[in-house]
Amino acid sequence: MARKSKIDNDPKKDPKALLRKKRGEKETTALEQSFAAALKAVENSPDSEDAWDRLEELADELQRPDEVAELYRKVLDKRLPKDEFAAISQRAVGFHEEWFGDDPDAMSVLFSRIIEIDSDAEWAFERLTL
Repeated sequence: MARKSKIDNDPKKDPKALLRKKRGEKETTALEQSFAAALKAVENSPDSEDAWDRLEELADELQRPDEVAELYRKVLDKRLPKDEFAAISQRAVGFHEEWFGDDPDAMSVLFSRIIEIDSDAEWAFERLTL
């Protein structure tokens, strides 16, 4: 997210800046806090579909998919039970397709990592070779 310069937010140079700041700052701060809390919730309970749903929803509102993608990578690198890994990896693929589907390198890295961790993930191998 691009930051505004101090000039853009200086009430002395732009009288409407203070009003914009007060109105938008509360909304942004609350969303940012919710996003941080959602990241922690997923880290603490990676098997919680509700936590992932909330995190992805906030990532969409804030346009911050990179942090969620990084968390998916981090969670997938943990040694999760096989069924939990399968569910999260498939969810990660869906998220990556939505946000990074036009970046074949990002998708290739994800599929390769899934196969590296779970050599039985034939679905990922098939998608990687397409």
